Amino acid sequence: LGLLTAASSVTTSFSHLTAIRDALTERAPVPLLARALAWRAGALANLGRMPEADAEGRHALALARDLGDPAGEAYALYWLATAALYVANHEDAETWLRQAQRIDQAILPGWISRHNTNSLARVLDEVGKAAEAQRYCADALAMAKQAGALYDQGDCLLTMAVLDLHGGRLAEARAHVREVIELYEQTSASLLLINCLDLCVDLCAATQRWREAITVWASLAAVRRAIWMQGESPEDDPAGGQPERRESLRKAWEAMGLTAARAAEERGAAMTPPAAAEYVLLLAADTADEPTAMPALEQLSARERELVTLVARGRTNSQIAAQLSISVRTVRSHLDRIRGKTGSQRRADLTRLALQANLV
Repeated sequence: LGLLTAASSVTTSFSHLTAIRDALTERAPVPLLARALAWRAGALANLGRMPEADAEGRHALALARDLGDPAGEAYALYWLATAALYVANHEDAETWLRQAQRIDQAILPGWISRHNTNSLARVLDEVGKAAEAQRYCADALAMAKQAGALYDQGDCLLTMAVLDLHGGRLAEARAHVREVIELYEQTSASLLLINCLDLCVDLCAATQRWREAITVWASLAAVRRAIWMQGESPEDDPAGGQPERRESLRKAWEAMGLTAARAAEERGAAMTPPAAAEYVLLLAADTADEPTAMPALEQLSARERELVTLVARGRTNSQIAAQLSISVRTVRSHLDRIRGKTGSQRRADLTRLALQANLV
């Protein structure tokens, strides 16, 4: 239960993991306790309680080593490194993750081996060891592909996109972002979308696409509110604000001016997760500017444009029918005509059409 709820509610996960600790502390140490303590350290980190997270992680690591439990050791090292990263302590993060690499990877659960390897790639990039970071990232991606682990493939591709961005390889970064969104659409793993949006802020800033940077930042906040941590505040960021990000957004607002910047922000704030994913694909297109949809849009009546807008806002056919006081059958007929006029067969295609036409 602690692991199953870790991605949906940190407080619930923390409660389950604490129950394990309390039940086992007075007994002879067992690997289950070391592993629970490691994951409890992760929950503490995600709750922003960094000193406690570090202490709990060290306790878990010592216990796992005493018990000869390599999996528990790998879990503890992962969360110790993650907690260090949350406070930008890259030196300690690298130390923990290099220790994890010294464990025989063949005896570990595949996912923790992949995550530790991918995390080490990100840390090495942060400390200026780009070539080594590329090697570790490629290793993690190869492991993920061999295991058929789609989420982990997406996570590794995100790391590759970050490495490309930092190396000035923007076309390659955009290509990797497109691959990540394809995996998001296959898995519905919300964290892939959230991290893609986060990366796209930096991609837009790198090319001074200030309007898009503001829009995608606002869409990130909207997506987090929609799908991130039920019952948690989506604004909580255990890693804290990034000075570089704040500076990029300040430049964006200055370049755009208050009125235009607010309009860009409002656009992103209104996006649903599917709309945000399609917006990322537009931002990551090979062309420098967003393509327009005016030729297709000009073929549509005002009512048909309204339907396209509602589809892009995530409304179902039944919801559209209720809002427009028409039957579901009429909605379907309208959508069939729209598809015939525009060639947009899927709802995602209609969403992209609305985004290109600035209807959302």
